[in-house]
Amino acid sequence: MNTEFNFYRVLMSHSDGPAIEMNYQLQGASAPVSGKRPTRGVTLRVSPLGELAEKPDFSLLGLDGAADITVLFDPANGLPVQLRGTAPRIGSTEINLKAATLREATE
Repeated sequence: MNTEFNFYRVLMSHSDGPAIEMNYQLQGASAPVSGKRPTRGVTLRVSPLGELAEKPDFSLLGLDGAADITVLFDPANGLPVQLRGTAPRIGSTEINLKAATLREATE
């Protein structure tokens, strides 16, 4: 994968994730999806590919590649419900899904 200035190797692995507290609203649903539910996880391990031309600049929604980034999915509908990683000036953090609109798949 490449950014504006640098190239990175991104290794992805999947596994069962931890059960987490969810609380998000699907558009058109009468009640939110809430409570502790199981997840499936995809972990991204990012490493520079060769010499970096500039300072490290890989990020996913503000989470940098200095530590692993994990995306947790709700196995019931496949939605990404939480991202876990490290953010500059914040440290270890989580980003949680609050609302989603499902759309029909297009070809």
